Amino acid sequence: MSDAPAPEQPASSDGPLGTVARTVDVREENGALRDEVVLAITLPHDIDAVWPAVTQADRISSWFVPVSGDLADDGRYQLEGNASGTVLDCRPPHLFRITWEFGDETSWVTVGLEREKSPSGDDDHTRLALSHLLPRAPQWDAYGPGAVGIGWDLALVGLVRYLATRSAGTAQDSTAWLASPDGVAFVRHSGREWGHAHAASGVDEDAALAAAARTVAAYLGEPGV
Repeated sequence: MSDAPAPEQPASSDGPLGTVARTVDVREENGALRDEVVLAITLPHDIDAVWPAVTQADRISSWFVPVSGDLADDGRYQLEGNASGTVLDCRPPHLFRITWEFGDETSWVTVGLEREKSPSGDDDHTRLALSHLLPRAPQWDAYGPGAVGIGWDLALVGLVRYLATRSAGTAQDSTAWLASPDGVAFVRHSGREWGHAHAASGVDEDAALAAAARTVAAYLGEPGV
């Protein structure tokens, strides 16, 4: 257990996302264990285009799920059919931190943005890092970080497509893609990568990959592993 994140794993090819770096860590805060899932990606877009895409309700609704409420400091938001929460910190264009309240559980999501040089040397790319910090729960041992990590990977697919086209997808589009061979392959790949990241944090590799396989099966509606 450490206050520092586990070493970032080498990013691998992630199909529609290009490359994603995934890390898993365990933290102790106020005497309680919390599990942290972190994913990072470099987007070929200026930070001034990425920031509104991840912090403005109409933009988020175009690539994730419909969201209502106030996304300013101390505001409350509601994701349709999903989590609600409070905006804890909003510092344009670099930091957006919220509570993630779903059922009886509260966790914390932080999105950090930093300017990054493009291959041509211009500061017109953006490094996005998303952290989801969760209270330790029994489901963690059974399903591991992929239970939330795969969901965030799929959300990033929507964000990448939105930034590239500036057009809104639909729930039907997302469902159709997820059921396609490409979508199924992406979920399997994402699950494996979260399993490897889990093992890199110090967990037994066989246990980490078994948990990842159970999570993939749950996402794809397959028989349990």
